[in-house]
Amino acid sequence: MLPGVFGCGVLFFSYLDERRDDLEVGALHSTRALAQSIDKDLAGLIGQLQVLASSPHLRSGNFSAFHRQAQEVITVDKLAGAIVLADENGQLFLSTLRPWGTALPMTAIPDVLRRTIASGGPTISDLYIGGVTGKPYVSIQIPVQVKGRAFSLAMGIPAERLADSLSALRLPGEWLAVICDSTGKVIARSQKHGEMVGKDALPQFMEAVAKNPEGTVASQSLEGVPTFAAFKRSELSGWTAAIAIPQVVLYQNLYGPLGLTGLVVVFSLLISSVLAFVFSCQVESWLGTLMVATRSAGDGNVDVSVPVSGPREIAELAQQFNAMQTSHKQMRQVRERLTRALELLSESNMALLYADEEARLLPEVCRLIVEKGGYLMAWVGLAEPDAEQSVRPAALSGAEQDYLSNIRVSWGDNALGRGPTGLAIRTGKTHVNQNILTNPNMAPWLQAAVRRGYQSSIALPLAVDGAVVGALTIYAAEAEAFGPEEVALLEKLTNNLAFGIERLRTRNQLAVANRELQGFTYAASHDMKAPLQRIVTFSGMLERLHRDKLAGDAVAMLDFITMNAKRMMSLVEDLLDHSQIEQIAMTTRPVSLKDAVAAILEEKKADFADAGAEVMVQVPDIPVMANPLALSQVLRNLVSNALKYSCRSTPPTIAISGQRVDGACRLAVQDNGVGFDMAYHDRIFEIFRRLHTYVEFPGSGVGLALVKKAMERMGGRVWAKSEPGQGATFFIELPMAKAGGPEAAASSDEERDLTSGAAA
Repeated sequence: MLPGVFGCGVLFFSYLDERRDDLEVGALHSTRALAQSIDKDLAGLIGQLQVLASSPHLRSGNFSAFHRQAQEVITVDKLAGAIVLADENGQLFLSTLRPWGTALPMTAIPDVLRRTIASGGPTISDLYIGGVTGKPYVSIQIPVQVKGRAFSLAMGIPAERLADSLSALRLPGEWLAVICDSTGKVIARSQKHGEMVGKDALPQFMEAVAKNPEGTVASQSLEGVPTFAAFKRSELSGWTAAIAIPQVVLYQNLYGPLGLTGLVVVFSLLISSVLAFVFSCQVESWLGTLMVATRSAGDGNVDVSVPVSGPREIAELAQQFNAMQTSHKQMRQVRERLTRALELLSESNMALLYADEEARLLPEVCRLIVEKGGYLMAWVGLAEPDAEQSVRPAALSGAEQDYLSNIRVSWGDNALGRGPTGLAIRTGKTHVNQNILTNPNMAPWLQAAVRRGYQSSIALPLAVDGAVVGALTIYAAEAEAFGPEEVALLEKLTNNLAFGIERLRTRNQLAVANRELQGFTYAASHDMKAPLQRIVTFSGMLERLHRDKLAGDAVAMLDFITMNAKRMMSLVEDLLDHSQIEQIAMTTRPVSLKDAVAAILEEKKADFADAGAEVMVQVPDIPVMANPLALSQVLRNLVSNALKYSCRSTPPTIAISGQRVDGACRLAVQDNGVGFDMAYHDRIFEIFRRLHTYVEFPGSGVGLALVKKAMERMGGRVWAKSEPGQGATFFIELPMAKAGGPEAAASSDEERDLTSGAAA
C-alpha cells in the first residue's frame, strides 16, 4: 500500500495547493467585484452631482431654491450624506447639513477644492474630518460656474455609510472587508469600523499596493491577526479595496475537508479518491459560476444572477451576490427615472420660457413628457362647462393617441368622473393610479388602456387664476411607476405649466386691449382733425369778411377760438404721431447719425434765426441701427424742446454732441434754458405730463412721450439731466451698425406708413 499511499499523499498536497490557489483567485475576484461595485457607486454619484450642477436654480444664483433641491437629492441615495457648495477661497457657501443662510466654516479639504477648480473635472478626496459635523468623510467634487464665479459642488459621503455597505456584504464572520484611501488611511471596515477608521494600514500591505494595482499579500490585520489579503486599487478614486481572510480560517477551510478526505483515503483509497474528485468538480463548478457572474456584474450587468447551492459559504456568497444585484438594479432604475424627471422638468421650463401661444405650449410639454420622461402617453384635458361636465382634450402626445377618441371623460361626480383625471379636476389634488388592472374606478376605460399597454397613470390638476381649469394626465408602461420623488417633480412641472398658461392668457388679453385702445386713439384723433380744420377755416373767413362789423370783445373771442382750435389741431397731430409709433412694425437699418442731425438743423434753420439762437454741433459720422423717419421725429422733438425752453436766455444756446459708448452711440442735446427738477425726470416722458403752463411754454405734452416710445421701438433709450435754471441735457443711445453694413436703398413699409400718416 505504500506506493499507493505515497501517491495519494502527493495528490493530497497537490490538491491542497490547487485549492489554496482557487481560494486566492476567488478572494481576488471577490475583491475586484467589491472595487468595481465601489467605483460604480462613485460613478453614479458623480452622475447625480453633474445632473444637480445643471440645475436652473444654481445657474441663476437662486441658492435658497438650490439648497432645497439638493436636500431632495440627498434623500434619494443611501451613500450621500451631504451636498455642499464652496467658493474658490475655500469658504463653504451652503450645506444640506445646515439650514440655508446659516454661517458655515471653511472647507476641510482646501487642496482638493483648488485641484477640482483647476482641473475642470470631478475629483474624489481621501478621508478627512468634516468641518460642519466633525465626523470622518470622503467627498466627490465637481467645478461649477455661477454668474462667472468659480465654485466647487461637493457630495460628502460619511465613512460610516461605506462601512455599512461593507457590513451588508455578509461576508463569512471571520472575513474582513476594508477600504483605504490613496494615503493608506482606513476609510471603512466591515468590522470594528469605529475603532479603526482613520488609522494607517500596515507598511507591508501598502508596499504591495504601491507595486501592483491588484494582487494578494500575506500580512496582518490592525489587530495583529495574521491574514491572507486580496487587494484592488481603483483607477477612478485611487482607493484600495481589500478582503482579508485570517490564515487560521484559510487553513481550516483547506485542511478540514481535505483532512476528512485523507482519513477516508486511509480506509478506502478508491472510494475517497472518487468522492474527492466528485466534490472538487462540484466546488469548481460553483466557484466558476460565481466568478463568471461576478465578472459580468463588474462589467455593469445588473440582470445576472447565480443559483443558490453548494456549501454554506458559497451559498451565502451567492445569496449576497443576488441581493446586491437586485439592490443595484432597483437603485439604477430609481436614478434613471429621477434623472429623466429632472431633465424633463428642466426642458419643460425652457419651453415655458420661450412659449408665445398656449396652443403650441401644451403639445410641446406633452411631447417632452413622452420623449424625455419615458412615459407612454400624456395629454392635457380642459374642463368644459357643458351639461355633461365633459373633459376636452386640448393636447396629447404618444404612440396610441387614438385612445382619447375612443373614450369619454367627465369631471362631474359620476361614473365617468371617478377616474384620476376627473378626480384631479373636481378636487384640485393629484391622483395617482398605481395599477389600472386592480382599480375598480378604471372600469369604463380598462379594456382600451390594457390594449395599449397602460399599467399606471397620474393626473395632476391645472389651476389658473386660482381655479382648476383642467388636468395633465400621464400613462406609464409598468405598475407602481410613480414614486414620491417623481410625483413631486411632476407636480412642480404641472404648477409651472399652469403658471405659463396663466401668463399667456393674461398677455393675450392685454395685447387685445392695447390694440383696441390704440385703434380707438388713432380713429378718434383722426376723426377730430376735420371738425377742427373747419373751425379754423370758417373762423378765419368770418374774421376776414366781418372784422369791421364786430365789436372789440367779439374779435378777441374769435381770435381765442382760432388759437385754441389750432392748439387742438397740434395736439391731435401729436396724438396721431404717437399712435402710429405704437402701431407700425418698426424695422431698423444703418443710418448716419451725423447726416440725420444735419437734416434736422437745416429744417430748423429759420427757427434758429428768428430766435437768435447759437447752435454748436460736434457729431462724429457714426452709423447707427435706427428707423430713419422715427429717428428724425426724435431729433426734431429734442431740438424743438431745446429751442423752446431756452428762448428766454440771451442768447439761446444749443449744443449737440455724440460719442461711442460700449458698442453704442450716445447723442446729447444740451440747452441753457429753464431746466427742471430731477424729481420729475420720469414724469416728463409721460404723455400729457407738463411741468409748465401752456401760456409759459406752448406744447401738447406728447413730444417727449413720442421720443421715449420711438427709442424703445428702435432698441435704444432716452434720459435727461438737469437743474432748475441751469438748462437741460437730453441723451439718446442707439446700437451702432456693424462695420461695412450696407445702407438700405429703398424706404421700408413702415416709412411709407409714417409718410402717409404725416401727410394725412
